[in-house]
Amino acid sequence: MKGKGEYEWYDSPQSNTPIATGNSFTTKITADKTFYVQDAGSTQFTAGPSTKSFTGTAVNWGEIGANFTAKKPFMIQGLTIYVQSVYNAGNQTVDLTLEKDGNKVGTFTSNPSAVNKAGYVTFTLSEPIKINEPGNYTLTPKGNFGLGFFDNGPAYSSYEGNTDVVEFTGCKHTQNDGKYPFPGLVDWQIQAGSGCARAVVNATYDPNGSAYSSIEKANSSICKIYPNPAADIIFADVTNANNAQVQIINALGKVVASCNTNPADGINVSNIADGIYTVKIITADNVYVGRFVKR
Repeated sequence: MKGKGEYEWYDSPQSNTPIATGNSFTTKITADKTFYVQDAGSTQFTAGPSTKSFTGTAVNWGEIGANFTAKKPFMIQGLTIYVQSVYNAGNQTVDLTLEKDGNKVGTFTSNPSAVNKAGYVTFTLSEPIKINEPGNYTLTPKGNFGLGFFDNGPAYSSYEGNTDVVEFTGCKHTQNDGKYPFPGLVDWQIQAGSGCARAVVNATYDPNGSAYSSIEKANSSICKIYPNPAADIIFADVTNANNAQVQIINALGKVVASCNTNPADGINVSNIADGIYTVKIITADNVYVGRFVKR
C-alpha cells in the first residue's frame, strides 16, 4: 500500500499506536483486512502565550501585530484576544491582517463572538488563516473595541506550542527592550498537516496470487461540527454513526466528556467550560475529528 507523503498506518480506527510509518506499507495477509491510514504530520495544538502568561496591566496602544516564524505550512483556526475597552457591547467580529516579510497577504474576518466586558474573548475562523510556506509573518488584529497590549511579558521562547511548526518572535512597531512586549493574542489554535479523518483502506486477499495485500479503495471524511460556536448542543455530519463513541477533548488533550450516540441527533456540551475543543467520533469504519468553540 502506498501514499503520497509521510503516513501512519493503523489496524483499527481508534488505535493510538501505528503499526507502521512511512509513505508505503507492505504486509502479508491470509484474509481480507481493513487498515486505516492518516497523515503523520497531522496535529492540532495551542500555541503562543496563554491567558495566564501576562500578569501586568494591559494598555490600549492601538493595532499592534504579533510576529512569528513559520517552519512549515499550517492553519490558524482561532485565537483568544484580550479586550481592553468595550465600545459597543454585543456580538463582534475581529479582522486579522496577515503580512509576510512586511507585505500584506490578506485580511481575514472571524466569526462573531460576544464582547460585553473587558477580558479575554475567543474568536474562531470558519475559513482558517492558511500559512502556505515557511517565513516570517505578522498577524495584526482590528476590531470595534480596544485591543489590549502587554509591554512586559515572559520570554517568547517560553510560549506554548510546537516549535517545529511555529515560533513567536515579538511584535510589530515596538522595540524589544528585554521586557518581551506582546499584543493580547493568546491560545492560538493551530492545525498542521491534514485535518482529515483516517482513510479506510480495504486490503483484498487473493488466494491464487500474491499473499500481499492490495488496495481496493480508500475513503476519508472531514467532520463538520455545527453550530459553531455552540452553547449547549452540537451536531456532526458523519455516516454510519449509530451508537458512535464521541469524545470531547480540551486544548490540553484531556477528554472532558464522552458518550455513545448518533452525532446527527445532537451531542450535549452544556456542562463543559467555555473554550475551544476537539470532537473525536469513532464509528464502525472510521475516525472523524472536528473542532468547535463552547461559549
